Amino acid sequence: MYNRQAKVTARVREVFSLVAQLSTPKSQHVQKLCKDVMSCAQPPIKVSTGENVCCLSGVAVEHCIDLTRAGRNANSVYVHPRFWHFFVLLWFCAKLEYVLRACTKQWLDTHNIRPTPETYTAICEEYTAQNLAFNERLFSLLERALDYTTLSLSVYRDKYALTPVLSVPEEYTEGPE
Repeated sequence: MYNRQAKVTARVREVFSLVAQLSTPKSQHVQKLCKDVMSCAQPPIKVSTGENVCCLSGVAVEHCIDLTRAGRNANSVYVHPRFWHFFVLLWFCAKLEYVLRACTKQWLDTHNIRPTPETYTAICEEYTAQNLAFNERLFSLLERALDYTTLSLSVYRDKYALTPVLSVPEEYTEGPE
């Protein structure tokens, strides 16, 4: 179980690392959006009606996803609905621990269970037995979310990666034959 948990943690860290790598001038805006979504307590599910301009594509569209950060002087941030899957899956990856704690708390509250140190093992076994199918679906979603977000971020990073203007051809760096 520890090895599986470590594997999941490593994959989630990979997503955080990929976001951190979006540091080129052309990708910093996307990096900021990703960091804002990843640090937000709520998933990006707020839809704004009316015509707005997507901050990623520049296209005017009705019914945008509102990624505006909560705060007094926050600028409005809207994205086209086609980006919703990416941002909601990114949030899910970043907030996995929060999601798991919320599901567990909801189960405990529903069953009116108050854990004590003596009952932890029995409660964990009962939770596992009752939620096996749900946890399998949650893990399947996590695998797809990790694959989708890492691929999307990698492709975007590689597209806007800085490449040197001048580079030395290989024949100049090879030794004499």
